[in-house]
Amino acid sequence: MAEIFRSATPIEGFAQPEMAFQFLRALSVVFAGGGALGECLAVRGQVEDGDAGGWVKGFTAMADRLAAEAGAAMAAGHEVSARDLLLRASMYYRSAEYFEDIADENHRTLGLASAECFRSAAPLMTPYVEPVDIPFEGLTLPGYFVCPSGRPKGTLLVYGGFDSSAEELILAHGLGAVERGFSVLAFDGPGQTGLMRTHPGLTLRPDTEAVLAAVADAAVHLLGADPSRLALLGLSLGGHFALRAAVHEPRFAALILNTPILDIFSYTAAFFPPGTTDGPDFGPDEVRAMPDEALPSPLRRNLLQLFRRYCGPDGRSFKALLEALARFRLEPEDIAAVTCPALACLGAGEGAEPRRQWEAFAKASGGPVTSHVFDADWGAESHCQVGNLQRFAQVAFDWLAEVLA
Repeated sequence: MAEIFRSATPIEGFAQPEMAFQFLRALSVVFAGGGALGECLAVRGQVEDGDAGGWVKGFTAMADRLAAEAGAAMAAGHEVSARDLLLRASMYYRSAEYFEDIADENHRTLGLASAECFRSAAPLMTPYVEPVDIPFEGLTLPGYFVCPSGRPKGTLLVYGGFDSSAEELILAHGLGAVERGFSVLAFDGPGQTGLMRTHPGLTLRPDTEAVLAAVADAAVHLLGADPSRLALLGLSLGGHFALRAAVHEPRFAALILNTPILDIFSYTAAFFPPGTTDGPDFGPDEVRAMPDEALPSPLRRNLLQLFRRYCGPDGRSFKALLEALARFRLEPEDIAAVTCPALACLGAGEGAEPRRQWEAFAKASGGPVTSHVFDADWGAESHCQVGNLQRFAQVAFDWLAEVLA
């Protein structure tokens, strides 16, 4: 008797927590054209749980295949197919970039490929996505500007975390904001992945108000944004960068923090076992040789190496890294200077330290704060709601529309 199978593709994620999160992150932009479920599951079937090298190989191969097909589609005049292939390839290269050893030149190669694919797709997107070079201290910050049809309700500046890229920000958040009537300017600042690909010496800096001043100037003077209707969204560690900027930069009419991070040192230390910060110092080579039980998982080595690189020379040893991160701290009296309306977001599954800082922000802010917890009933409890970005867009951008009405 013949058999019939409805599908031969197993629906299976990863058990290793960091890899599970990054896989969810890859899936999160499928709705915006940044991936295909079947392609992601095909890669999953080739990767052993916890095997970072296998992850890099699998997502790179998928991205290479799609980028090659995009070239053929473009040559044949199939622009929609070329756009779709390029966007998916861009995000797969970004996924591969995350788990590649940051000391390997291939880390930079993958990142540049992600940006190149996205920029090739940008003029084929609807609405049109405009690559922007933002003047900043003698160089330019990479970014993208998207404007809705008709007069925009306001302009949203999107400040990502240390491992995000402006390409990912446009797909994950920008297009949802544009659909609701906002112009969007997403960018990469010092110490963020998109800029580190081309300027590895421009590491994280505490004075993010200088970065946001340049971005706000570009939005107003180069892109025609209404200076009275500027809003700021900070995601992941961008929740600290944006908050710090809002403390010193009075031009923002509204602030969205997902999540509010007052103290990056305490936030980062919570990733590691108790007592790690009080133990002996160690350098990069020792991190590679460190036994698995010394870290929450072997993949935390990658997180630690990323922080070390993005914090610059001061982050060469673990203790020096902690000293560098200690500069990224805001006191209650600083936060009291934020007087614009703010939306403070938290994933219910993020843990005790993010919740503590989320509560501290709501208590100390000098302006009205709307607090929102995303829970598992919506599948949105993860960090930055990677399990349900549509739910985040609904809550955040509807709130913004009401505030700016």
